[in-house]
Amino acid sequence: MIVPIIILNYNTSSDCRKCISFLKKQQGIDIEIIVVDNCSSEDDLKNLRSLYEKEQCTLIENHENKGYNAGNNIGLRYAANKGYEYALIANPDMEFPQEDYVVRMVEKMEEDEEIVVCGSDIVKDVIRIRCVKVHIKKSSYGLLHICVIIAKEIGSWKIILNPGIVRKYQDVV
Repeated sequence: MIVPIIILNYNTSSDCRKCISFLKKQQGIDIEIIVVDNCSSEDDLKNLRSLYEKEQCTLIENHENKGYNAGNNIGLRYAANKGYEYALIANPDMEFPQEDYVVRMVEKMEEDEEIVVCGSDIVKDVIRIRCVKVHIKKSSYGLLHICVIIAKEIGSWKIILNPGIVRKYQDVV
């Protein structure tokens, strides 16, 4: 199984570099790092291009910044079109010191097929995973908007989601 990790960049290539260095240390699962650039400056984009070549990441360049939700939805659509079962959304300034973080999140989601999203708190190297089972009605809101609502309920912004389940209730992705 490959889990795509979506990082939205807007003039934060140095943070992306650090986040990717943590993600590359994940063990027990294959990942694809997808960096969505939200119309950064030319200098920052140049740094990102160098980073994606060095780290073998997927880089999606937006030519217009339509905000956080739209930028992450581009990454989610890419992941959904590739048929990935899960997707993790991470901000560029996030750190993943636990090398089994992604695999533990996936294992938690595998426990119950109705789990749509998991978030976590990391306190003193202890990961506390919280999940939400949701039946989403058809909505004009984007997938990420729904995930943000769920993330607020969980109390975490480091979330992994199952876009396949969300698609059952919404046709955005």
